[in-house]
Amino acid sequence: MQRRKHERRSITLRGTMLTSGSKAVIGCTIRNISEDGALLEAKGLTSVPAIFDLLIHYPDGTILRRRCKVVRHAGNQVGVSFQ
Repeated sequence: MQRRKHERRSITLRGTMLTSGSKAVIGCTIRNISEDGALLEAKGLTSVPAIFDLLIHYPDGTILRRRCKVVRHAGNQVGVSFQ
């Protein structure tokens, strides 16, 4: 059963997770994205704050900042909803 309101599309984009008031920076890969959320992947990802900002780096140089809430964390992957 699909619980998401919007279909996620597979994509490979560079992302930057900003935590602790933007003092901690974690590079990540965005594996899929929708209007409501995304799946992020980062090596060595042991802990993630419940709420953080994500910078989405598009190939044309555009950078979009989204507030994220963690909905799932398993190994190197984090599922987030956009706030």
